[in-house]
Amino acid sequence: MYKDKPDLYGPFWIYTTLIIIIAISGNLSRYFELGSNDFTYNYNFIPIAATVLYSMALGLPFALKFIMRLLGSNFFNGTFIEIVGIYGYSFTSFLITALICAVPI
Repeated sequence: MYKDKPDLYGPFWIYTTLIIIIAISGNLSRYFELGSNDFTYNYNFIPIAATVLYSMALGLPFALKFIMRLLGSNFFNGTFIEIVGIYGYSFTSFLITALICAVPI
């Protein structure tokens, strides 16, 4: 059943949520560091975070599929879309980690 209809909605929303959490954590960390008087919002790193995360979302699974095909590995005969889905769901652990990064230590 999974092979017929691979899921990409979950990984897309995980990456998008991670980008939003990175933006919130970055601004919250700056707020704690500078205080309320000198703080201004900084949205400059959102396009960079989106570019890096979405490039990793497609680039690394593509490289993995390419290397497995090049070496003739039969370890995982899934399609590229299945690899993107599995790899995308592995980023759920980074959601909590990105929130913790807002704590100034």
